[in-house]
Amino acid sequence: MPRIQSLRLNRNLILHVHRTQDAFDPAKHPRGHPGNVGQFARGGGGTQGTQKRQQETRAQQPTHQNKPTREMLQGDLGTRVQSQSQKQEVTDINDLYDKAKRDEPTFVQSIQQVAESVGGKAEFTPPQFAEPGTTLKSRKSAERKMNGEYNGDASQLRDILRATVVCDKIENVRAAAAQFIEKHKQDIVNVKDRIVKPATGGYRDVLINFRTPSGLISEVQFNAPPMMEAKLGDGHRIYEALRVLQAQPNKRHDRMIEFLGKKSEDIYNKAYQASGNGNWS
Repeated sequence: MPRIQSLRLNRNLILHVHRTQDAFDPAKHPRGHPGNVGQFARGGGGTQGTQKRQQETRAQQPTHQNKPTREMLQGDLGTRVQSQSQKQEVTDINDLYDKAKRDEPTFVQSIQQVAESVGGKAEFTPPQFAEPGTTLKSRKSAERKMNGEYNGDASQLRDILRATVVCDKIENVRAAAAQFIEKHKQDIVNVKDRIVKPATGGYRDVLINFRTPSGLISEVQFNAPPMMEAKLGDGHRIYEALRVLQAQPNKRHDRMIEFLGKKSEDIYNKAYQASGNGNWS
């Protein structure tokens, strides 16, 4: 059953929104989970053993921040690769998860390496929203999306393996994304540089889809803390309200839709400025 959520837009205006239980999937917004490859790490030993090996590796190979060049940061990063087919060869959701589990250790390692190289942080799906013992999207969430959006076609799910690289400012966000593109160029399927070309409503990040060794398509986002805070807070609530209003065409909604759109842009513009603004260009 839908429930009603009140969205306070300012001191005098409250918008009541009918919201379904699964309108917001927290698993899409990883927060602060440093990686838990569990029993799928090479050599076994579960999470504790994996973390120990990762610490030993970092101790043996100290990381350092690579100072980004102007050439590295400029331009639409999406133009640096050619979009490829997003087809995945999987028979069903069981096959998809089997392959994702095999690819997970390598995926986690590659994301952590690029984050550390620019002094950033790699965040993965929190345990409460992940498949037990892994960083994979929970099967329950995946099945809901597969049946609700893709007519039961598991091959359309492209975010079972996903992560976010969080950097302190936009300059380093772009440096991390550019470095990742250069290193994994042959496996990149698609790049959305939403810093250069913001999404509707003003949201900004760099989103990259790339193919893993098993042929699956994974997702990694590159962003800064202020933008993520905005996305998980008022930005998402406004996005949700707009979805409801736009799904019910009505001239009386036009002014509210326009107001919410401007409100969203204002929120994300402030977050962008707090992240270092456009000084990278």
